[in-house]
Amino acid sequence: MGQLLTRVTSTTAAEPKTWEVSALFYNTLGNLTQARECHLKHCRALQAKGGWDRKAAALDELADAAMHCAEAHCVPLGVGPAGDTSDKTQVYTFAMWCRSAHKKVAMDGAVGSTPSGEPGRTKLAKALAMVDERHAELSA
Repeated sequence: MGQLLTRVTSTTAAEPKTWEVSALFYNTLGNLTQARECHLKHCRALQAKGGWDRKAAALDELADAAMHCAEAHCVPLGVGPAGDTSDKTQVYTFAMWCRSAHKKVAMDGAVGSTPSGEPGRTKLAKALAMVDERHAELSA
């Protein structure tokens, strides 16, 4: 199954659902590093579809994906070899993506500044707060 997912994601323009399934697969196997990468690619694929900052349903879908991604990034990878900073790097990368998405959706005129977009914007802010807290733990 892993080889099939690797082949599908590397040879085609992967749909967001493909990245979501890949993240669930790797999470089930306990490969948290790969699961985190797939979660982030899922978020980026949803963002690349466009309209997420103008449609409440698309924002909600992106916010749900961001929450799953934040949850994956808040689980420690465990003890790695000396000097291994992959945990901190992955958390930082997602934090920057999340901060950028939240900023864009909260701008005047974006759906996040309207009542229908409030739940998605709030969920995105929660994901950002979670990952910022995890990053602060890793930086201490």
